[in-house]
Amino acid sequence: MSYTSPKYTYVSQQPAFDKLQKDIVGAAADIAKKKQDHIDAERKKGEEIDALGRAASQSYIIDKAGYNDVGNQVTKGAVGELFAGTGKRVGEITRLTSGANPQCKIDGNCNELYEELAALKQGPKQVKTFIEQLTDQLDYQNIRNFDPGQNSRGQLASNILGGKGKFNEKNGYKYKLQKGEGNSYDIVFEYTGKDENGGFYNPKTGEHESTYTLNSASFADMAQNDESFFTNTPSEENLAQDILGETGAGIYSYKDGVRSGKYDIKRYMKDTDVESQEGVYDEKNEMVGRRGIVDIGKLKDDTRIMGAIAEQLQGFTGDVNSDIAGEEDGQARAFYNQVLSKRTDINTFDIDLIKSTMTDLGKDLTDLGDDEIRKIFNEEMEVFDDKKNTKKFGYTGNLTPKQKKLFNALYTSHMLGQVRDIMMEDLDSRVYSGITTGDGIIY
Repeated sequence: MSYTSPKYTYVSQQPAFDKLQKDIVGAAADIAKKKQDHIDAERKKGEEIDALGRAASQSYIIDKAGYNDVGNQVTKGAVGELFAGTGKRVGEITRLTSGANPQCKIDGNCNELYEELAALKQGPKQVKTFIEQLTDQLDYQNIRNFDPGQNSRGQLASNILGGKGKFNEKNGYKYKLQKGEGNSYDIVFEYTGKDENGGFYNPKTGEHESTYTLNSASFADMAQNDESFFTNTPSEENLAQDILGETGAGIYSYKDGVRSGKYDIKRYMKDTDVESQEGVYDEKNEMVGRRGIVDIGKLKDDTRIMGAIAEQLQGFTGDVNSDIAGEEDGQARAFYNQVLSKRTDINTFDIDLIKSTMTDLGKDLTDLGDDEIRKIFNEEMEVFDDKKNTKKFGYTGNLTPKQKKLFNALYTSHMLGQVRDIMMEDLDSRVYSGITTGDGIIY
C-alpha cells in the first residue's frame, strides 16, 4: 500500500470547516430544542398534577401535639412503621450502657451507643417537626398565582402526602419514612403503577422516575433560612406600591396597603392639549380646573421611578451580562411565566425599550422602521415559539443573559403601566387649574 505523508500533500480544509460549522449550529439547535422540550414537559406534567390535585377536597395533614397524632391515618401508619421495634432497641442500649461497669465499656462502643440512643429518643420529635414542615412547605395550592410549571415532582409529592384525588395507594402512589444520613430522616414517595408517565418527571433527564426522596435536614435548613420549597409569584400590586412608596420613588406613603399623599400632575403630563382632558366643575357647574393625563414618557423621565424599578430588577436578575442568578431568581421566573408572558403583545410593546434592549445586545438599528425592529426583537429574543405562544422560563439551569434582558425589558414596560394606572386612579392628584386662554393654558 502506497503512503503519502499529509505533511507534503495539500488538502483544502474548507469543506471540513463548513461541515464542522454546520454540525456545531445543528448541535446547538438540538440542545436548545431538547432543553425547551424538557421545560415544556415539566410544565405540562405540573399543570396536570395541579389540576388533579385541586379537583379534590381532602385537606392536608392536620398538625397535632404528639408525633404519632400528626397527620392523616396514612401518615400515622408511616410513622408507626418507622419506629416499630425501636422501643426494644432503646431498652437494649440502655442495658448495655448502664451500671458501674457497663457492657459497652468492655466492648469499647459506648460513644456509638450513646449517639444511637440520643437519636432514637429524639427521633419522634424530629419526625413530628419534619411532617409539620412538609405540611407547610408542600402546600403549593395556597400560593397566590402559583406557576404550575415548576417542580412537578414536588407537586406530585404534595398530592400524595395529602391523599388528593387519584394520588393514593390504590393507584400506585404511596410513601414511607425511613432513617436518612446522620441524624436525619427521609420521606420516600413511590409510584408502583403501570403508567409510564405516572411517576416523578425529572426535568434534567427528561425521564419519569419511580421514587422521589425529601430529607428532614434540608427542610430544617429551609425553615431556618426562611426559604421556600416552591416559588411564589410576586404581587403586581405590591411591586407597584414598592415603586411608588417611601422606599421607592416617594410619591406616596402606604400603610397596610392604604395609600396617602399627592403628586403634581403637571410634572407627568405629556402636553397641554386640553381637548383630551376631563373638566372639573363646581356646584354651579362652572369649570374650576381639569384632570391631566399621566404620560408614560414622563414617568420614564422620573429618575426616582426608574431607579426604584432598577433596584427591583437587580434583585430579580442581578448582573444581566452573566448567568449568575439574582437573589430573587425564582420569583423572576414565576413572574415572567404567570404575568409578563401572558400580557406580551409584540405589536404594542414599548418601542423605546425594544431599541434599548437591542442596542445592549450590539444590534445596529440604523434606518430601520419600528415594525422591522419589532420583528428583529422577536427573532433575537425568541419571545414566541413556533405556534406563536409565548415561551416560558424553566426552573432548571440559570437564566441566560438574553433571558435576563428580555425579562428586564418586559418588566420595565409592564410596571410603568402599573404605576401609570395607579396614578391615573388618583383623581385628586390629577386635578390642576388649567384655564384655556388665547395664549393656551394658565396653570
